[in-house]
Amino acid sequence: MVWHLPRGFPTPAVPPDNPMSGAKVALGERCSSSAACSVTGQYSCASCHEPAHSFARIGPVAIGATGGAPAANAMALVNVAYNISFGWMRPRVRSLEAQMLEPMLNEHPVELGLRAARPPCCAQLAVDRAYADDFAAAFPGDPAPVNLRA
Repeated sequence: MVWHLPRGFPTPAVPPDNPMSGAKVALGERCSSSAACSVTGQYSCASCHEPAHSFARIGPVAIGATGGAPAANAMALVNVAYNISFGWMRPRVRSLEAQMLEPMLNEHPVELGLRAARPPCCAQLAVDRAYADDFAAAFPGDPAPVNLRA
């Protein structure tokens, strides 16, 4: 993967067990704007992490898929690859892969609300030919690439 960084910006650290690829970047963009992975089917990561606003929410608080409000607003995700801690509420979270599970699976507050819908969500994406192909391209060699493991 070739980084296109402004002059003077260091290359972000990439976990050796999850190297960057164009297929992963494209899949991440697609998934973050898709409501397929919310309990209501009407909410996405981009609902709170708005691309037009540095991937942050404009307003006092974010609203979860079931209408509840988290204790904090959605953090801006611009330049998040340079963070050493990814858990604004739980500072011991040390990877983006682990952090993404928080809003997807937490119950207090519900953000995307997938704790109970986790297996059906993965199964739904796995049978969708376009998603299945995109996951297979992003994670070649993984026999079950559609999953919610960090």
